[in-house]
Amino acid sequence: MDAILNANPVVLYDVTNAGSEYQYNYFLSGALSQNQELDIAFDPALYGQISDGVSPAGYDLLLFQPNVPPGATGEYSLVALTNSPTTVGVFSVDFTYLGSGAPPAQPFSIYTNSSQPQPETTGTTFGVASDPVPEPSCLWLCSGGIAAGVGLAVRRRATQEQ
Repeated sequence: MDAILNANPVVLYDVTNAGSEYQYNYFLSGALSQNQELDIAFDPALYGQISDGVSPAGYDLLLFQPNVPPGATGEYSLVALTNSPTTVGVFSVDFTYLGSGAPPAQPFSIYTNSSQPQPETTGTTFGVASDPVPEPSCLWLCSGGIAAGVGLAVRRRATQEQ
């Protein structure tokens, strides 16, 4: 049986805001087998135009606009052209967000064969924190504060024992 993005597929994302447009950057775990398709859905109530879809070599990428025809779900659709094409590289799409707050996680489906009407696997994308990693100077400052606190506690205990 074909492998489907490992046993438990995971599609991670982060969002960047470019003024009036946003961009989803996707990160895939595992790999698709030849002719498998990954569809990430764009709810027509939350998304306007989607554009500038990008994927690494080895995939056929199609974008289907939300609300075309009216009420239809938009899609970022990847079909693997070879067995296990790379998952390293840029998987992204620009979009207009119609909702409030931050753009949310999205449902996705994986089809064993791109012409198969029913998905083999379904799931929801997971957001990754885009907070930067703490600077080393911050870590040194924190560890210095902890060491000073421990030192004071040891001295206080030593004077109480005398």
